[in-house]
Amino acid sequence: MKVEHSFEEFKSEFPPKLQETKDESKNECSTATVNATVNATANEILDMMRRDRNVTQAQLAEITSKHRVTIARNIKMLQEAGLIKRVGSDKTGYWQVLQ
Repeated sequence: MKVEHSFEEFKSEFPPKLQETKDESKNECSTATVNATVNATANEILDMMRRDRNVTQAQLAEITSKHRVTIARNIKMLQEAGLIKRVGSDKTGYWQVLQ
């Protein structure tokens, strides 16, 4: 049995169209979860900086059980938000919590 079809017959089906489904309740939930996690980490960092203004990123990573890169990213976010400021050099400076 030989079946012959031309591409022209099926070209309207290529590329296959994916139906986009949006479940806003799932999207809101996952966004809220992500924001809560980020805010929780940032709040932990702020609390530690209030307790010890000389705390290092390595110490923050160990205390929070997060990777040092995650700590650095959160510190940058806090600096951009105007919540913390680095006073002095990287080696001998300290963190000033502004709010």
